[in-house]
Amino acid sequence: MLENRLSSAGEPPSCVRSILHQRSVYPEWSFGTKAAYDMDLKVTEDEELSAYLGTFLFQLKDWLAEGKVRSVVLVILSVESQEGLEMWTFDIDGGSTRAMQETRSVQEIRNDITAIMRQVMSCVTFLPRLKEKCTFDLLVHADSDTSASTDWEEAASHEIQNPSKLELLPFATNAHRLNAVVAYKKDLAS
Repeated sequence: MLENRLSSAGEPPSCVRSILHQRSVYPEWSFGTKAAYDMDLKVTEDEELSAYLGTFLFQLKDWLAEGKVRSVVLVILSVESQEGLEMWTFDIDGGSTRAMQETRSVQEIRNDITAIMRQVMSCVTFLPRLKEKCTFDLLVHADSDTSASTDWEEAASHEIQNPSKLELLPFATNAHRLNAVVAYKKDLAS
């Protein structure tokens, strides 16, 4: 598992921005709004966060194109204890399934992106409120032969003990199939 520790400019992934906003990992003023995929999406206005996410996405695109990525994980952690409170796992199948052998139109893929973004936004209402100050880690589970720059390093997995889970509907492009699950610490709900 690799974790990026460097900042550089670029466009961050919409799903991650949405989760960071909705789970209040960053304050409201750190985000603006942009119309995309037939909805209003949150865009990062915090320069440091935008740079970090941009660098992450830049490397992720290369690894996805090479078929090296098995999953991307967003872990929300307690600032104080560094304990994992939520884990958003996006498992990526790089092309071996029958569903991806069919060519899908750009509009069909956009519709699926809209659907998964709506799922992310709506499933947040089922999650317990995060009552403490939080931070996050972005992790990539990649093939063992994946080469990474010195800006990336091995990282802990931040497993959540005895979690509750919510599964999101799968989504596919012509190249990848994505399955998403959010796991959260059960005792947050009490």
